[in-house]
This record gives sequence, structure tokens and C-alpha cells, in this order.
Amino acid sequence: MAKPARQPDVGGLRPAAWAALALAAILAARTLIPESFETLRPAFLADVPRGPGPETTAWLDAICLLLAVVVCVLRGAWRRDRIAWVGIGLLTAGVAVSTAAAADKRLALNAGSHLVVLALAGLALRHGLGRGAIRRVAVAVLVAAAGLNAFKCVTQRAYEFRETLETWQQQKRQLAARGVPVDTPEVQNFERRLRSKQAFGYLYHPNVTAAVMMAGLLVVLGVMAGRGGVGHGGPTLQDKTVGGQSPPAGMGASRPRLAQQGRDDGSASARHAGGAGVVPWLCGGGLAGLLAVGVYL
Repeated sequence: MAKPARQPDVGGLRPAAWAALALAAILAARTLIPESFETLRPAFLADVPRGPGPETTAWLDAICLLLAVVVCVLRGAWRRDRIAWVGIGLLTAGVAVSTAAAADKRLALNAGSHLVVLALAGLALRHGLGRGAIRRVAVAVLVAAAGLNAFKCVTQRAYEFRETLETWQQQKRQLAARGVPVDTPEVQNFERRLRSKQAFGYLYHPNVTAAVMMAGLLVVLGVMAGRGGVGHGGPTLQDKTVGGQSPPAGMGASRPRLAQQGRDDGSASARHAGGAGVVPWLCGGGLAGLLAVGVYL
């Protein structure tokens, strides 16, 4: 009895694959959101619109947790990767212990559960993306998010820090005229961060942004290394014969002509493949360079 044809990874036929793709998209989007685990509202920035707060992080963690559980259940991930599950269990136990011993238990719980969700999300992506087009799309989304952070770091160093500092100096005089203290440690730290020009992209700290960009850089270099064999060689005469067998005896006189045609076609195919392989290398090299510059900044 013939086996049924394997269905492709795209087309909306596997809920687990789509859940994994949605999870990858949310994780990529989170690298463009300055999340935090506590509310920081300095008095001198009271007029600035409030950005994402701890509740945003909690909601995003809840959505990622739900998608990760769906993927793990549909893929039967609990029956595999037992070492990974042991690691997640130990991490959860460590979060429980540290939360119980922390002074601010709410803050410790939010930060600790965030680590557990990320670990579970990574395991879900491993089992949910498969090996087809969906995995390539997810990798492209994550690398693109890292590239956006790198571009943001470049623009911050190029002109954004300078323009922000100039705008702040004007607002600082207005705040002082209104009686708002402008010589507090918070203000001094804020100005010190601006003058230091430590690029942080879309995230809240340079080290976190550098980690995201470094991960993207390693992925890009890995993909480029995997394409190292692309563009070499081409079909030979042996490839053009049926099953790699020699031509029939009656065609013996035409063997030199066939061999020459095979070499010519192979050379043309090699030139075409080599030309087509240049574009991915240029794109990958440019993105890798951008990410490397972002990490340096």
C-alpha cells in the first residue's frame, strides 16, 4: 500500500507550525520593544508619554507561554528532549527559590518567569518549525529584527543622541523655570547616558541589544557558511545520460560531440550558478557587516 504524500510545511495545514511561526514573530517583535519589569517614572519626564511597562511584559510572556504550550502539546515535545525539560524544571525551581527569598517578590517573579518562558519558547520553536519553509521564514524574521536594532544603533550614534541632547537642554531650561529640580542624580545619570553615546537600539540596555545583534550575526554567518558549496561546478555528460550510463553503441561516433556539449553546458550552468550565488553572499555580507558594526557600537 502506497504511503500518503507528505504535506508541505506551509498552507495552514498544521496548527503547531503556525503557532510556532506566530511565536517566532512575537519573539522577534519583542526585540524592538523596550520592555521592563518595574515602573520607572522620573519626575523630570512626567510630560513624556508613558512607554511599555511591566504589564506589557507580563502580557507578552503570557501569550508566548500559551503558544509554546500549544506547540509542545501538538508536537509531543514532552516525550523528547528530556535533558531540556530537566533544565527547564531546574530553572523553574531556581526561580521559585529566588522569588521566595527576594524582598520584592512581584519583581522577582516577573523577571524569573520571563526566563522560564523564553526557555520554553526556544524548545517549542525547535519542535514546531520543522525543516521546511516555515523555519526559513522564522529565521529571516529574527535576523531582520536584529538588523533593525543594528541600524537603530548606527542612527543613534550618527545623530539621534546629539539631537536628543539638544532638545533636552531646551526642555531642561523650561523645567527649571517651572521649579522642577534639574540637578538630581536621575537627571545627571540621564545626561551622562546621552553624552556617553552608548547605543542601545530599541531595547533598554546596550548589553541586551548587543546580545540580540550577536545572535543575529552568528545566524547570518552560519547561513553563509552553509552556502559555501553553492555555485561550483555544473552538469557533466554523465549527468545527461540516463542513470549515469554510457550512450548506446550506435552513438559512439557522436561521443566527442556529446562530451564537448556537456562541457559547454556545464560551464554555462556553472557561470549562471556562480552569478546567482553572488547576490546572497552580498546581501549576507552586508547584513553581517551591519550587525558587526551594531555590536561594536
